[in-house]
Amino acid sequence: IRLGTWGLDEVEQAAVYNQKPGDIKYLDVNQDGVIDSINDFVDQGRATPLVELSMINTFQLHGFTLMLDLGSMLGYTVNSYTQWLTYDSVACNAPSGHTDKAWTPENQNTAIPALKLSRHSNNKQSDNTFLHDGNFLRVRNISLLYDFKRDVLKNSKFFKGLIFGVNVENPFLFTTYAGGPDPESGWVGVNGSDWMAYPRPMTITGNLKITF
Repeated sequence: IRLGTWGLDEVEQAAVYNQKPGDIKYLDVNQDGVIDSINDFVDQGRATPLVELSMINTFQLHGFTLMLDLGSMLGYTVNSYTQWLTYDSVACNAPSGHTDKAWTPENQNTAIPALKLSRHSNNKQSDNTFLHDGNFLRVRNISLLYDFKRDVLKNSKFFKGLIFGVNVENPFLFTTYAGGPDPESGWVGVNGSDWMAYPRPMTITGNLKITF
């Protein structure tokens, strides 16, 4: 767990972990003077959703048929490797927004380490900074059809039926997920991990059904 950054008044404490002021301060759970992923591990949530919801509704009125397909996942945490990969304390690689918030002697109350001129491996670890709530509600599909047979074609000698429709897949995503564009796009199907995943694309298709 990232606690913040080492301050100028913590030189001796930081040195125990081979760190110095401006470096990231991690929680030493077992107080052995070594930070490692086994002995200092802290459970930070579920990698799989606690609740999965799905709802499909169809509405019909005066020849129109509207279908809504909604899906939601709640109660899980996503580890954003996307964010971790783009995070860097090397000055020339620092992401937008980090340069003005990074640690300096005048700005020590920050979780963003001091910018450096070269790689510093101790500041390139995955930690709770990259964990985000994955809760979301997605409109997976909207379909709207209109059956012309009810009015326009009722006296037609050529057509017995004409239905025109429009279908939209993935039009809306409601989420507070901050680790990437889409909390549901996992890495090779692994739940709870976002590794440079592409968001689900929105596609629009039309269809026409004619009955002679």
